Amino acid sequence: MFNQPFILFSTSHLLTLSLIFILSVFLPLYLKKKSIKVQNNFGYTLSAIMVIDQLLKPFYLNYYFDYPFIQVLPMHMCHLTTFSIVVFLIYRIRIFYDIAFFWAVAAGSMALITPDVKLDFPHPLFISFFWGHGAILVAVGFASIALSNRPTLDSIKNCILVSLGMMTFMYLINKILGPPANYWYLGARPDAVTIMDLLPSPPMHIPFLIGIGLIYFVIIYLPFWIYDTKTKNAE
Repeated sequence: MFNQPFILFSTSHLLTLSLIFILSVFLPLYLKKKSIKVQNNFGYTLSAIMVIDQLLKPFYLNYYFDYPFIQVLPMHMCHLTTFSIVVFLIYRIRIFYDIAFFWAVAAGSMALITPDVKLDFPHPLFISFFWGHGAILVAVGFASIALSNRPTLDSIKNCILVSLGMMTFMYLINKILGPPANYWYLGARPDAVTIMDLLPSPPMHIPFLIGIGLIYFVIIYLPFWIYDTKTKNAE
């Protein structure tokens, strides 16, 4: 039961995606009608749970599942998205929302659709993966819908600059730590079936990752740009 192989778009996968979508949209819509105190308490509680999970995860992955410690440090893009949205929810520093929004919608959604998971529900690794990535979308949905935030043109500029800087930094971290460290998947493809399988072998895939990321960011921002343009023209 606990060792069934994960199958892409299986019943458990689709049900999990549906649950995450519902929680990411309808829970924030519900909280939008609540008092500021209730919203703050939710944000602080969710932030605490997410941070504790990210800090403890390397230890239980290492202890219970024999993952090398340097392979599971919280330095992938989705881990950093967690910390970014937490900083925003606690301190309301705008740039952290900008980063979290684009990284969550781009990398987070892609990770959920093509997860780097080998075993199906109810294996703990399945639950851990989808909880961690799902919580990011719930938190970003909460910040966007309940707290009335949205990306701007400056948001996409900030996110592109930070992403390029962090990609360079993570490439150096991978080189310093050596295999099996593979943060941001700059040194090797994920074990799961992903869009990266269509790209050249690492590290020649990095320019393509940058290009895909830029296109993805633009596509994510496009509806907001269209809305702003129509609103401006209507004035």
